[in-house]
Amino acid sequence: MTGTTNCDVVCWDTETSDTDVRHGQIFDFAAVTSNLTDLVETGTRTVRIRRLSYCIPAYGALSTNRLDPYALEATDRTDEFSAAASIHGILSPKPGRPLVVLGYNILSFDEEIVRTTFFRNLLDPYATSAKGVRRFDLLPAARLAHALDPDAFPAGRDDDGGPSFRLERIAPANGIGLRAHDALEDARATLALARRLRSSVPAAWETCLRASDRYEAERVFDAAAARNEPVWVLAGGNAPVLEPAYPVGKNGRLLVLARSSRLAESMQIGADALDLDDWRDGSFIRCRTNRMPVVLSAAAAAVLSELHPGAFPVPPGDVRAPGAGWSEFKGALASRVADADPWTKPTGPTAEERIYDGFVDWGEKDRMRHFRYLGTWEERAAAFAGFRDSRIREFAARAIVEHGGLTHADLTAAAGEAAADEIAELAGAAIERPFAGYDARWMTLARGRLEGEGDERYRNWLEDVATPEAATPPPIVPVEADRRGQYGWSF
Repeated sequence: MTGTTNCDVVCWDTETSDTDVRHGQIFDFAAVTSNLTDLVETGTRTVRIRRLSYCIPAYGALSTNRLDPYALEATDRTDEFSAAASIHGILSPKPGRPLVVLGYNILSFDEEIVRTTFFRNLLDPYATSAKGVRRFDLLPAARLAHALDPDAFPAGRDDDGGPSFRLERIAPANGIGLRAHDALEDARATLALARRLRSSVPAAWETCLRASDRYEAERVFDAAAARNEPVWVLAGGNAPVLEPAYPVGKNGRLLVLARSSRLAESMQIGADALDLDDWRDGSFIRCRTNRMPVVLSAAAAAVLSELHPGAFPVPPGDVRAPGAGWSEFKGALASRVADADPWTKPTGPTAEERIYDGFVDWGEKDRMRHFRYLGTWEERAAAFAGFRDSRIREFAARAIVEHGGLTHADLTAAAGEAAADEIAELAGAAIERPFAGYDARWMTLARGRLEGEGDERYRNWLEDVATPEAATPPPIVPVEADRRGQYGWSF
């Protein structure tokens, strides 16, 4: 892909309701279009999204993003069902043209909340992982560039004077002006930072462009594991270094490597006694292949060390081979890694939290496309009964209630009484969320009242807009509170 003249680039960013990638909501999406040849801006796209009735934005997020809670209800904002389709189109490749989707620290947050938005609105959640698309996160590229040549690409500084790779810190350190936490400004600054990085430390750009291939890290890992060779992994957080490590085992997208510097000690402790979670400063390095890890083969590390020897605390030629007993130690660890459950799963997961509980089958995908193609919400209500996947069924019900503006009589006429009742029940599960307690897994009224206690405007908004009497959408009204103080809902 390097040097490809017809490769499009979309540099994008979001501003959201909070840090919850499953139950939160995008309020502002912005993208800057470019190409891989010169990374010069060729156009912009912005999408401003109206608040969902069951989404309570966190006070901290509104303050950081300088968003007025009352403005989130404005009619010039687009409903999420329509906005999701616009964003999906922006982040999808054009026929016959490869696409790089570029952002800053997008893979752990922005991409996940975008996937949730797509899924919740009956769109393919994996648009940014489709054929012909590469996901390029500039954060690891910035860390690598700084590790290779800190003078050519300086880090920012935090309030205590320590290195910082936050966009609002590193952009000014590299001569790029930024009004942080504005989606379009952040996207423009990221594109400018990409140009700066590519020109100042081209080896970092080329290395990370290869790493943006979602199969690259696993290919390097597998080849080194087969030959019992080390790889070099970008580690160290805000003090980035390329650290040698030996591949140990895999579990889905999770790669586990044993630090070369701790290998003798780890083998002495024994494979069964080591803590697999001891990975920050301990025996292991963990990488997720879907997060664009920088994993270099011995050959690639040797080339890079010739250009930038200071980035390698241990020169590639000086890494010691594992001692006797390595094969048995590695085999025992690989078995433990394969048997481990690397994912924390909540009890009673919501439909959004089940996004990775299996792919939607082709028949259901056809029904999702048909649902979105239909021209009226009455027609969509009639199509509701065809869905088989319980997640999609709930999302369809929510969309009908949230955006359709239909009464129970309208739904009954369109879909039948049984379907109308099920639509109301499934949608109600989400619409009740604001009234859960402070300790819910999503943002609630109770938490908002506590966190925004000192802000009169936010507190008034909670009472004026996010209370049962004023809650939207109009067809849903509160009924008698149960003994826990939560609300049931009906038409």
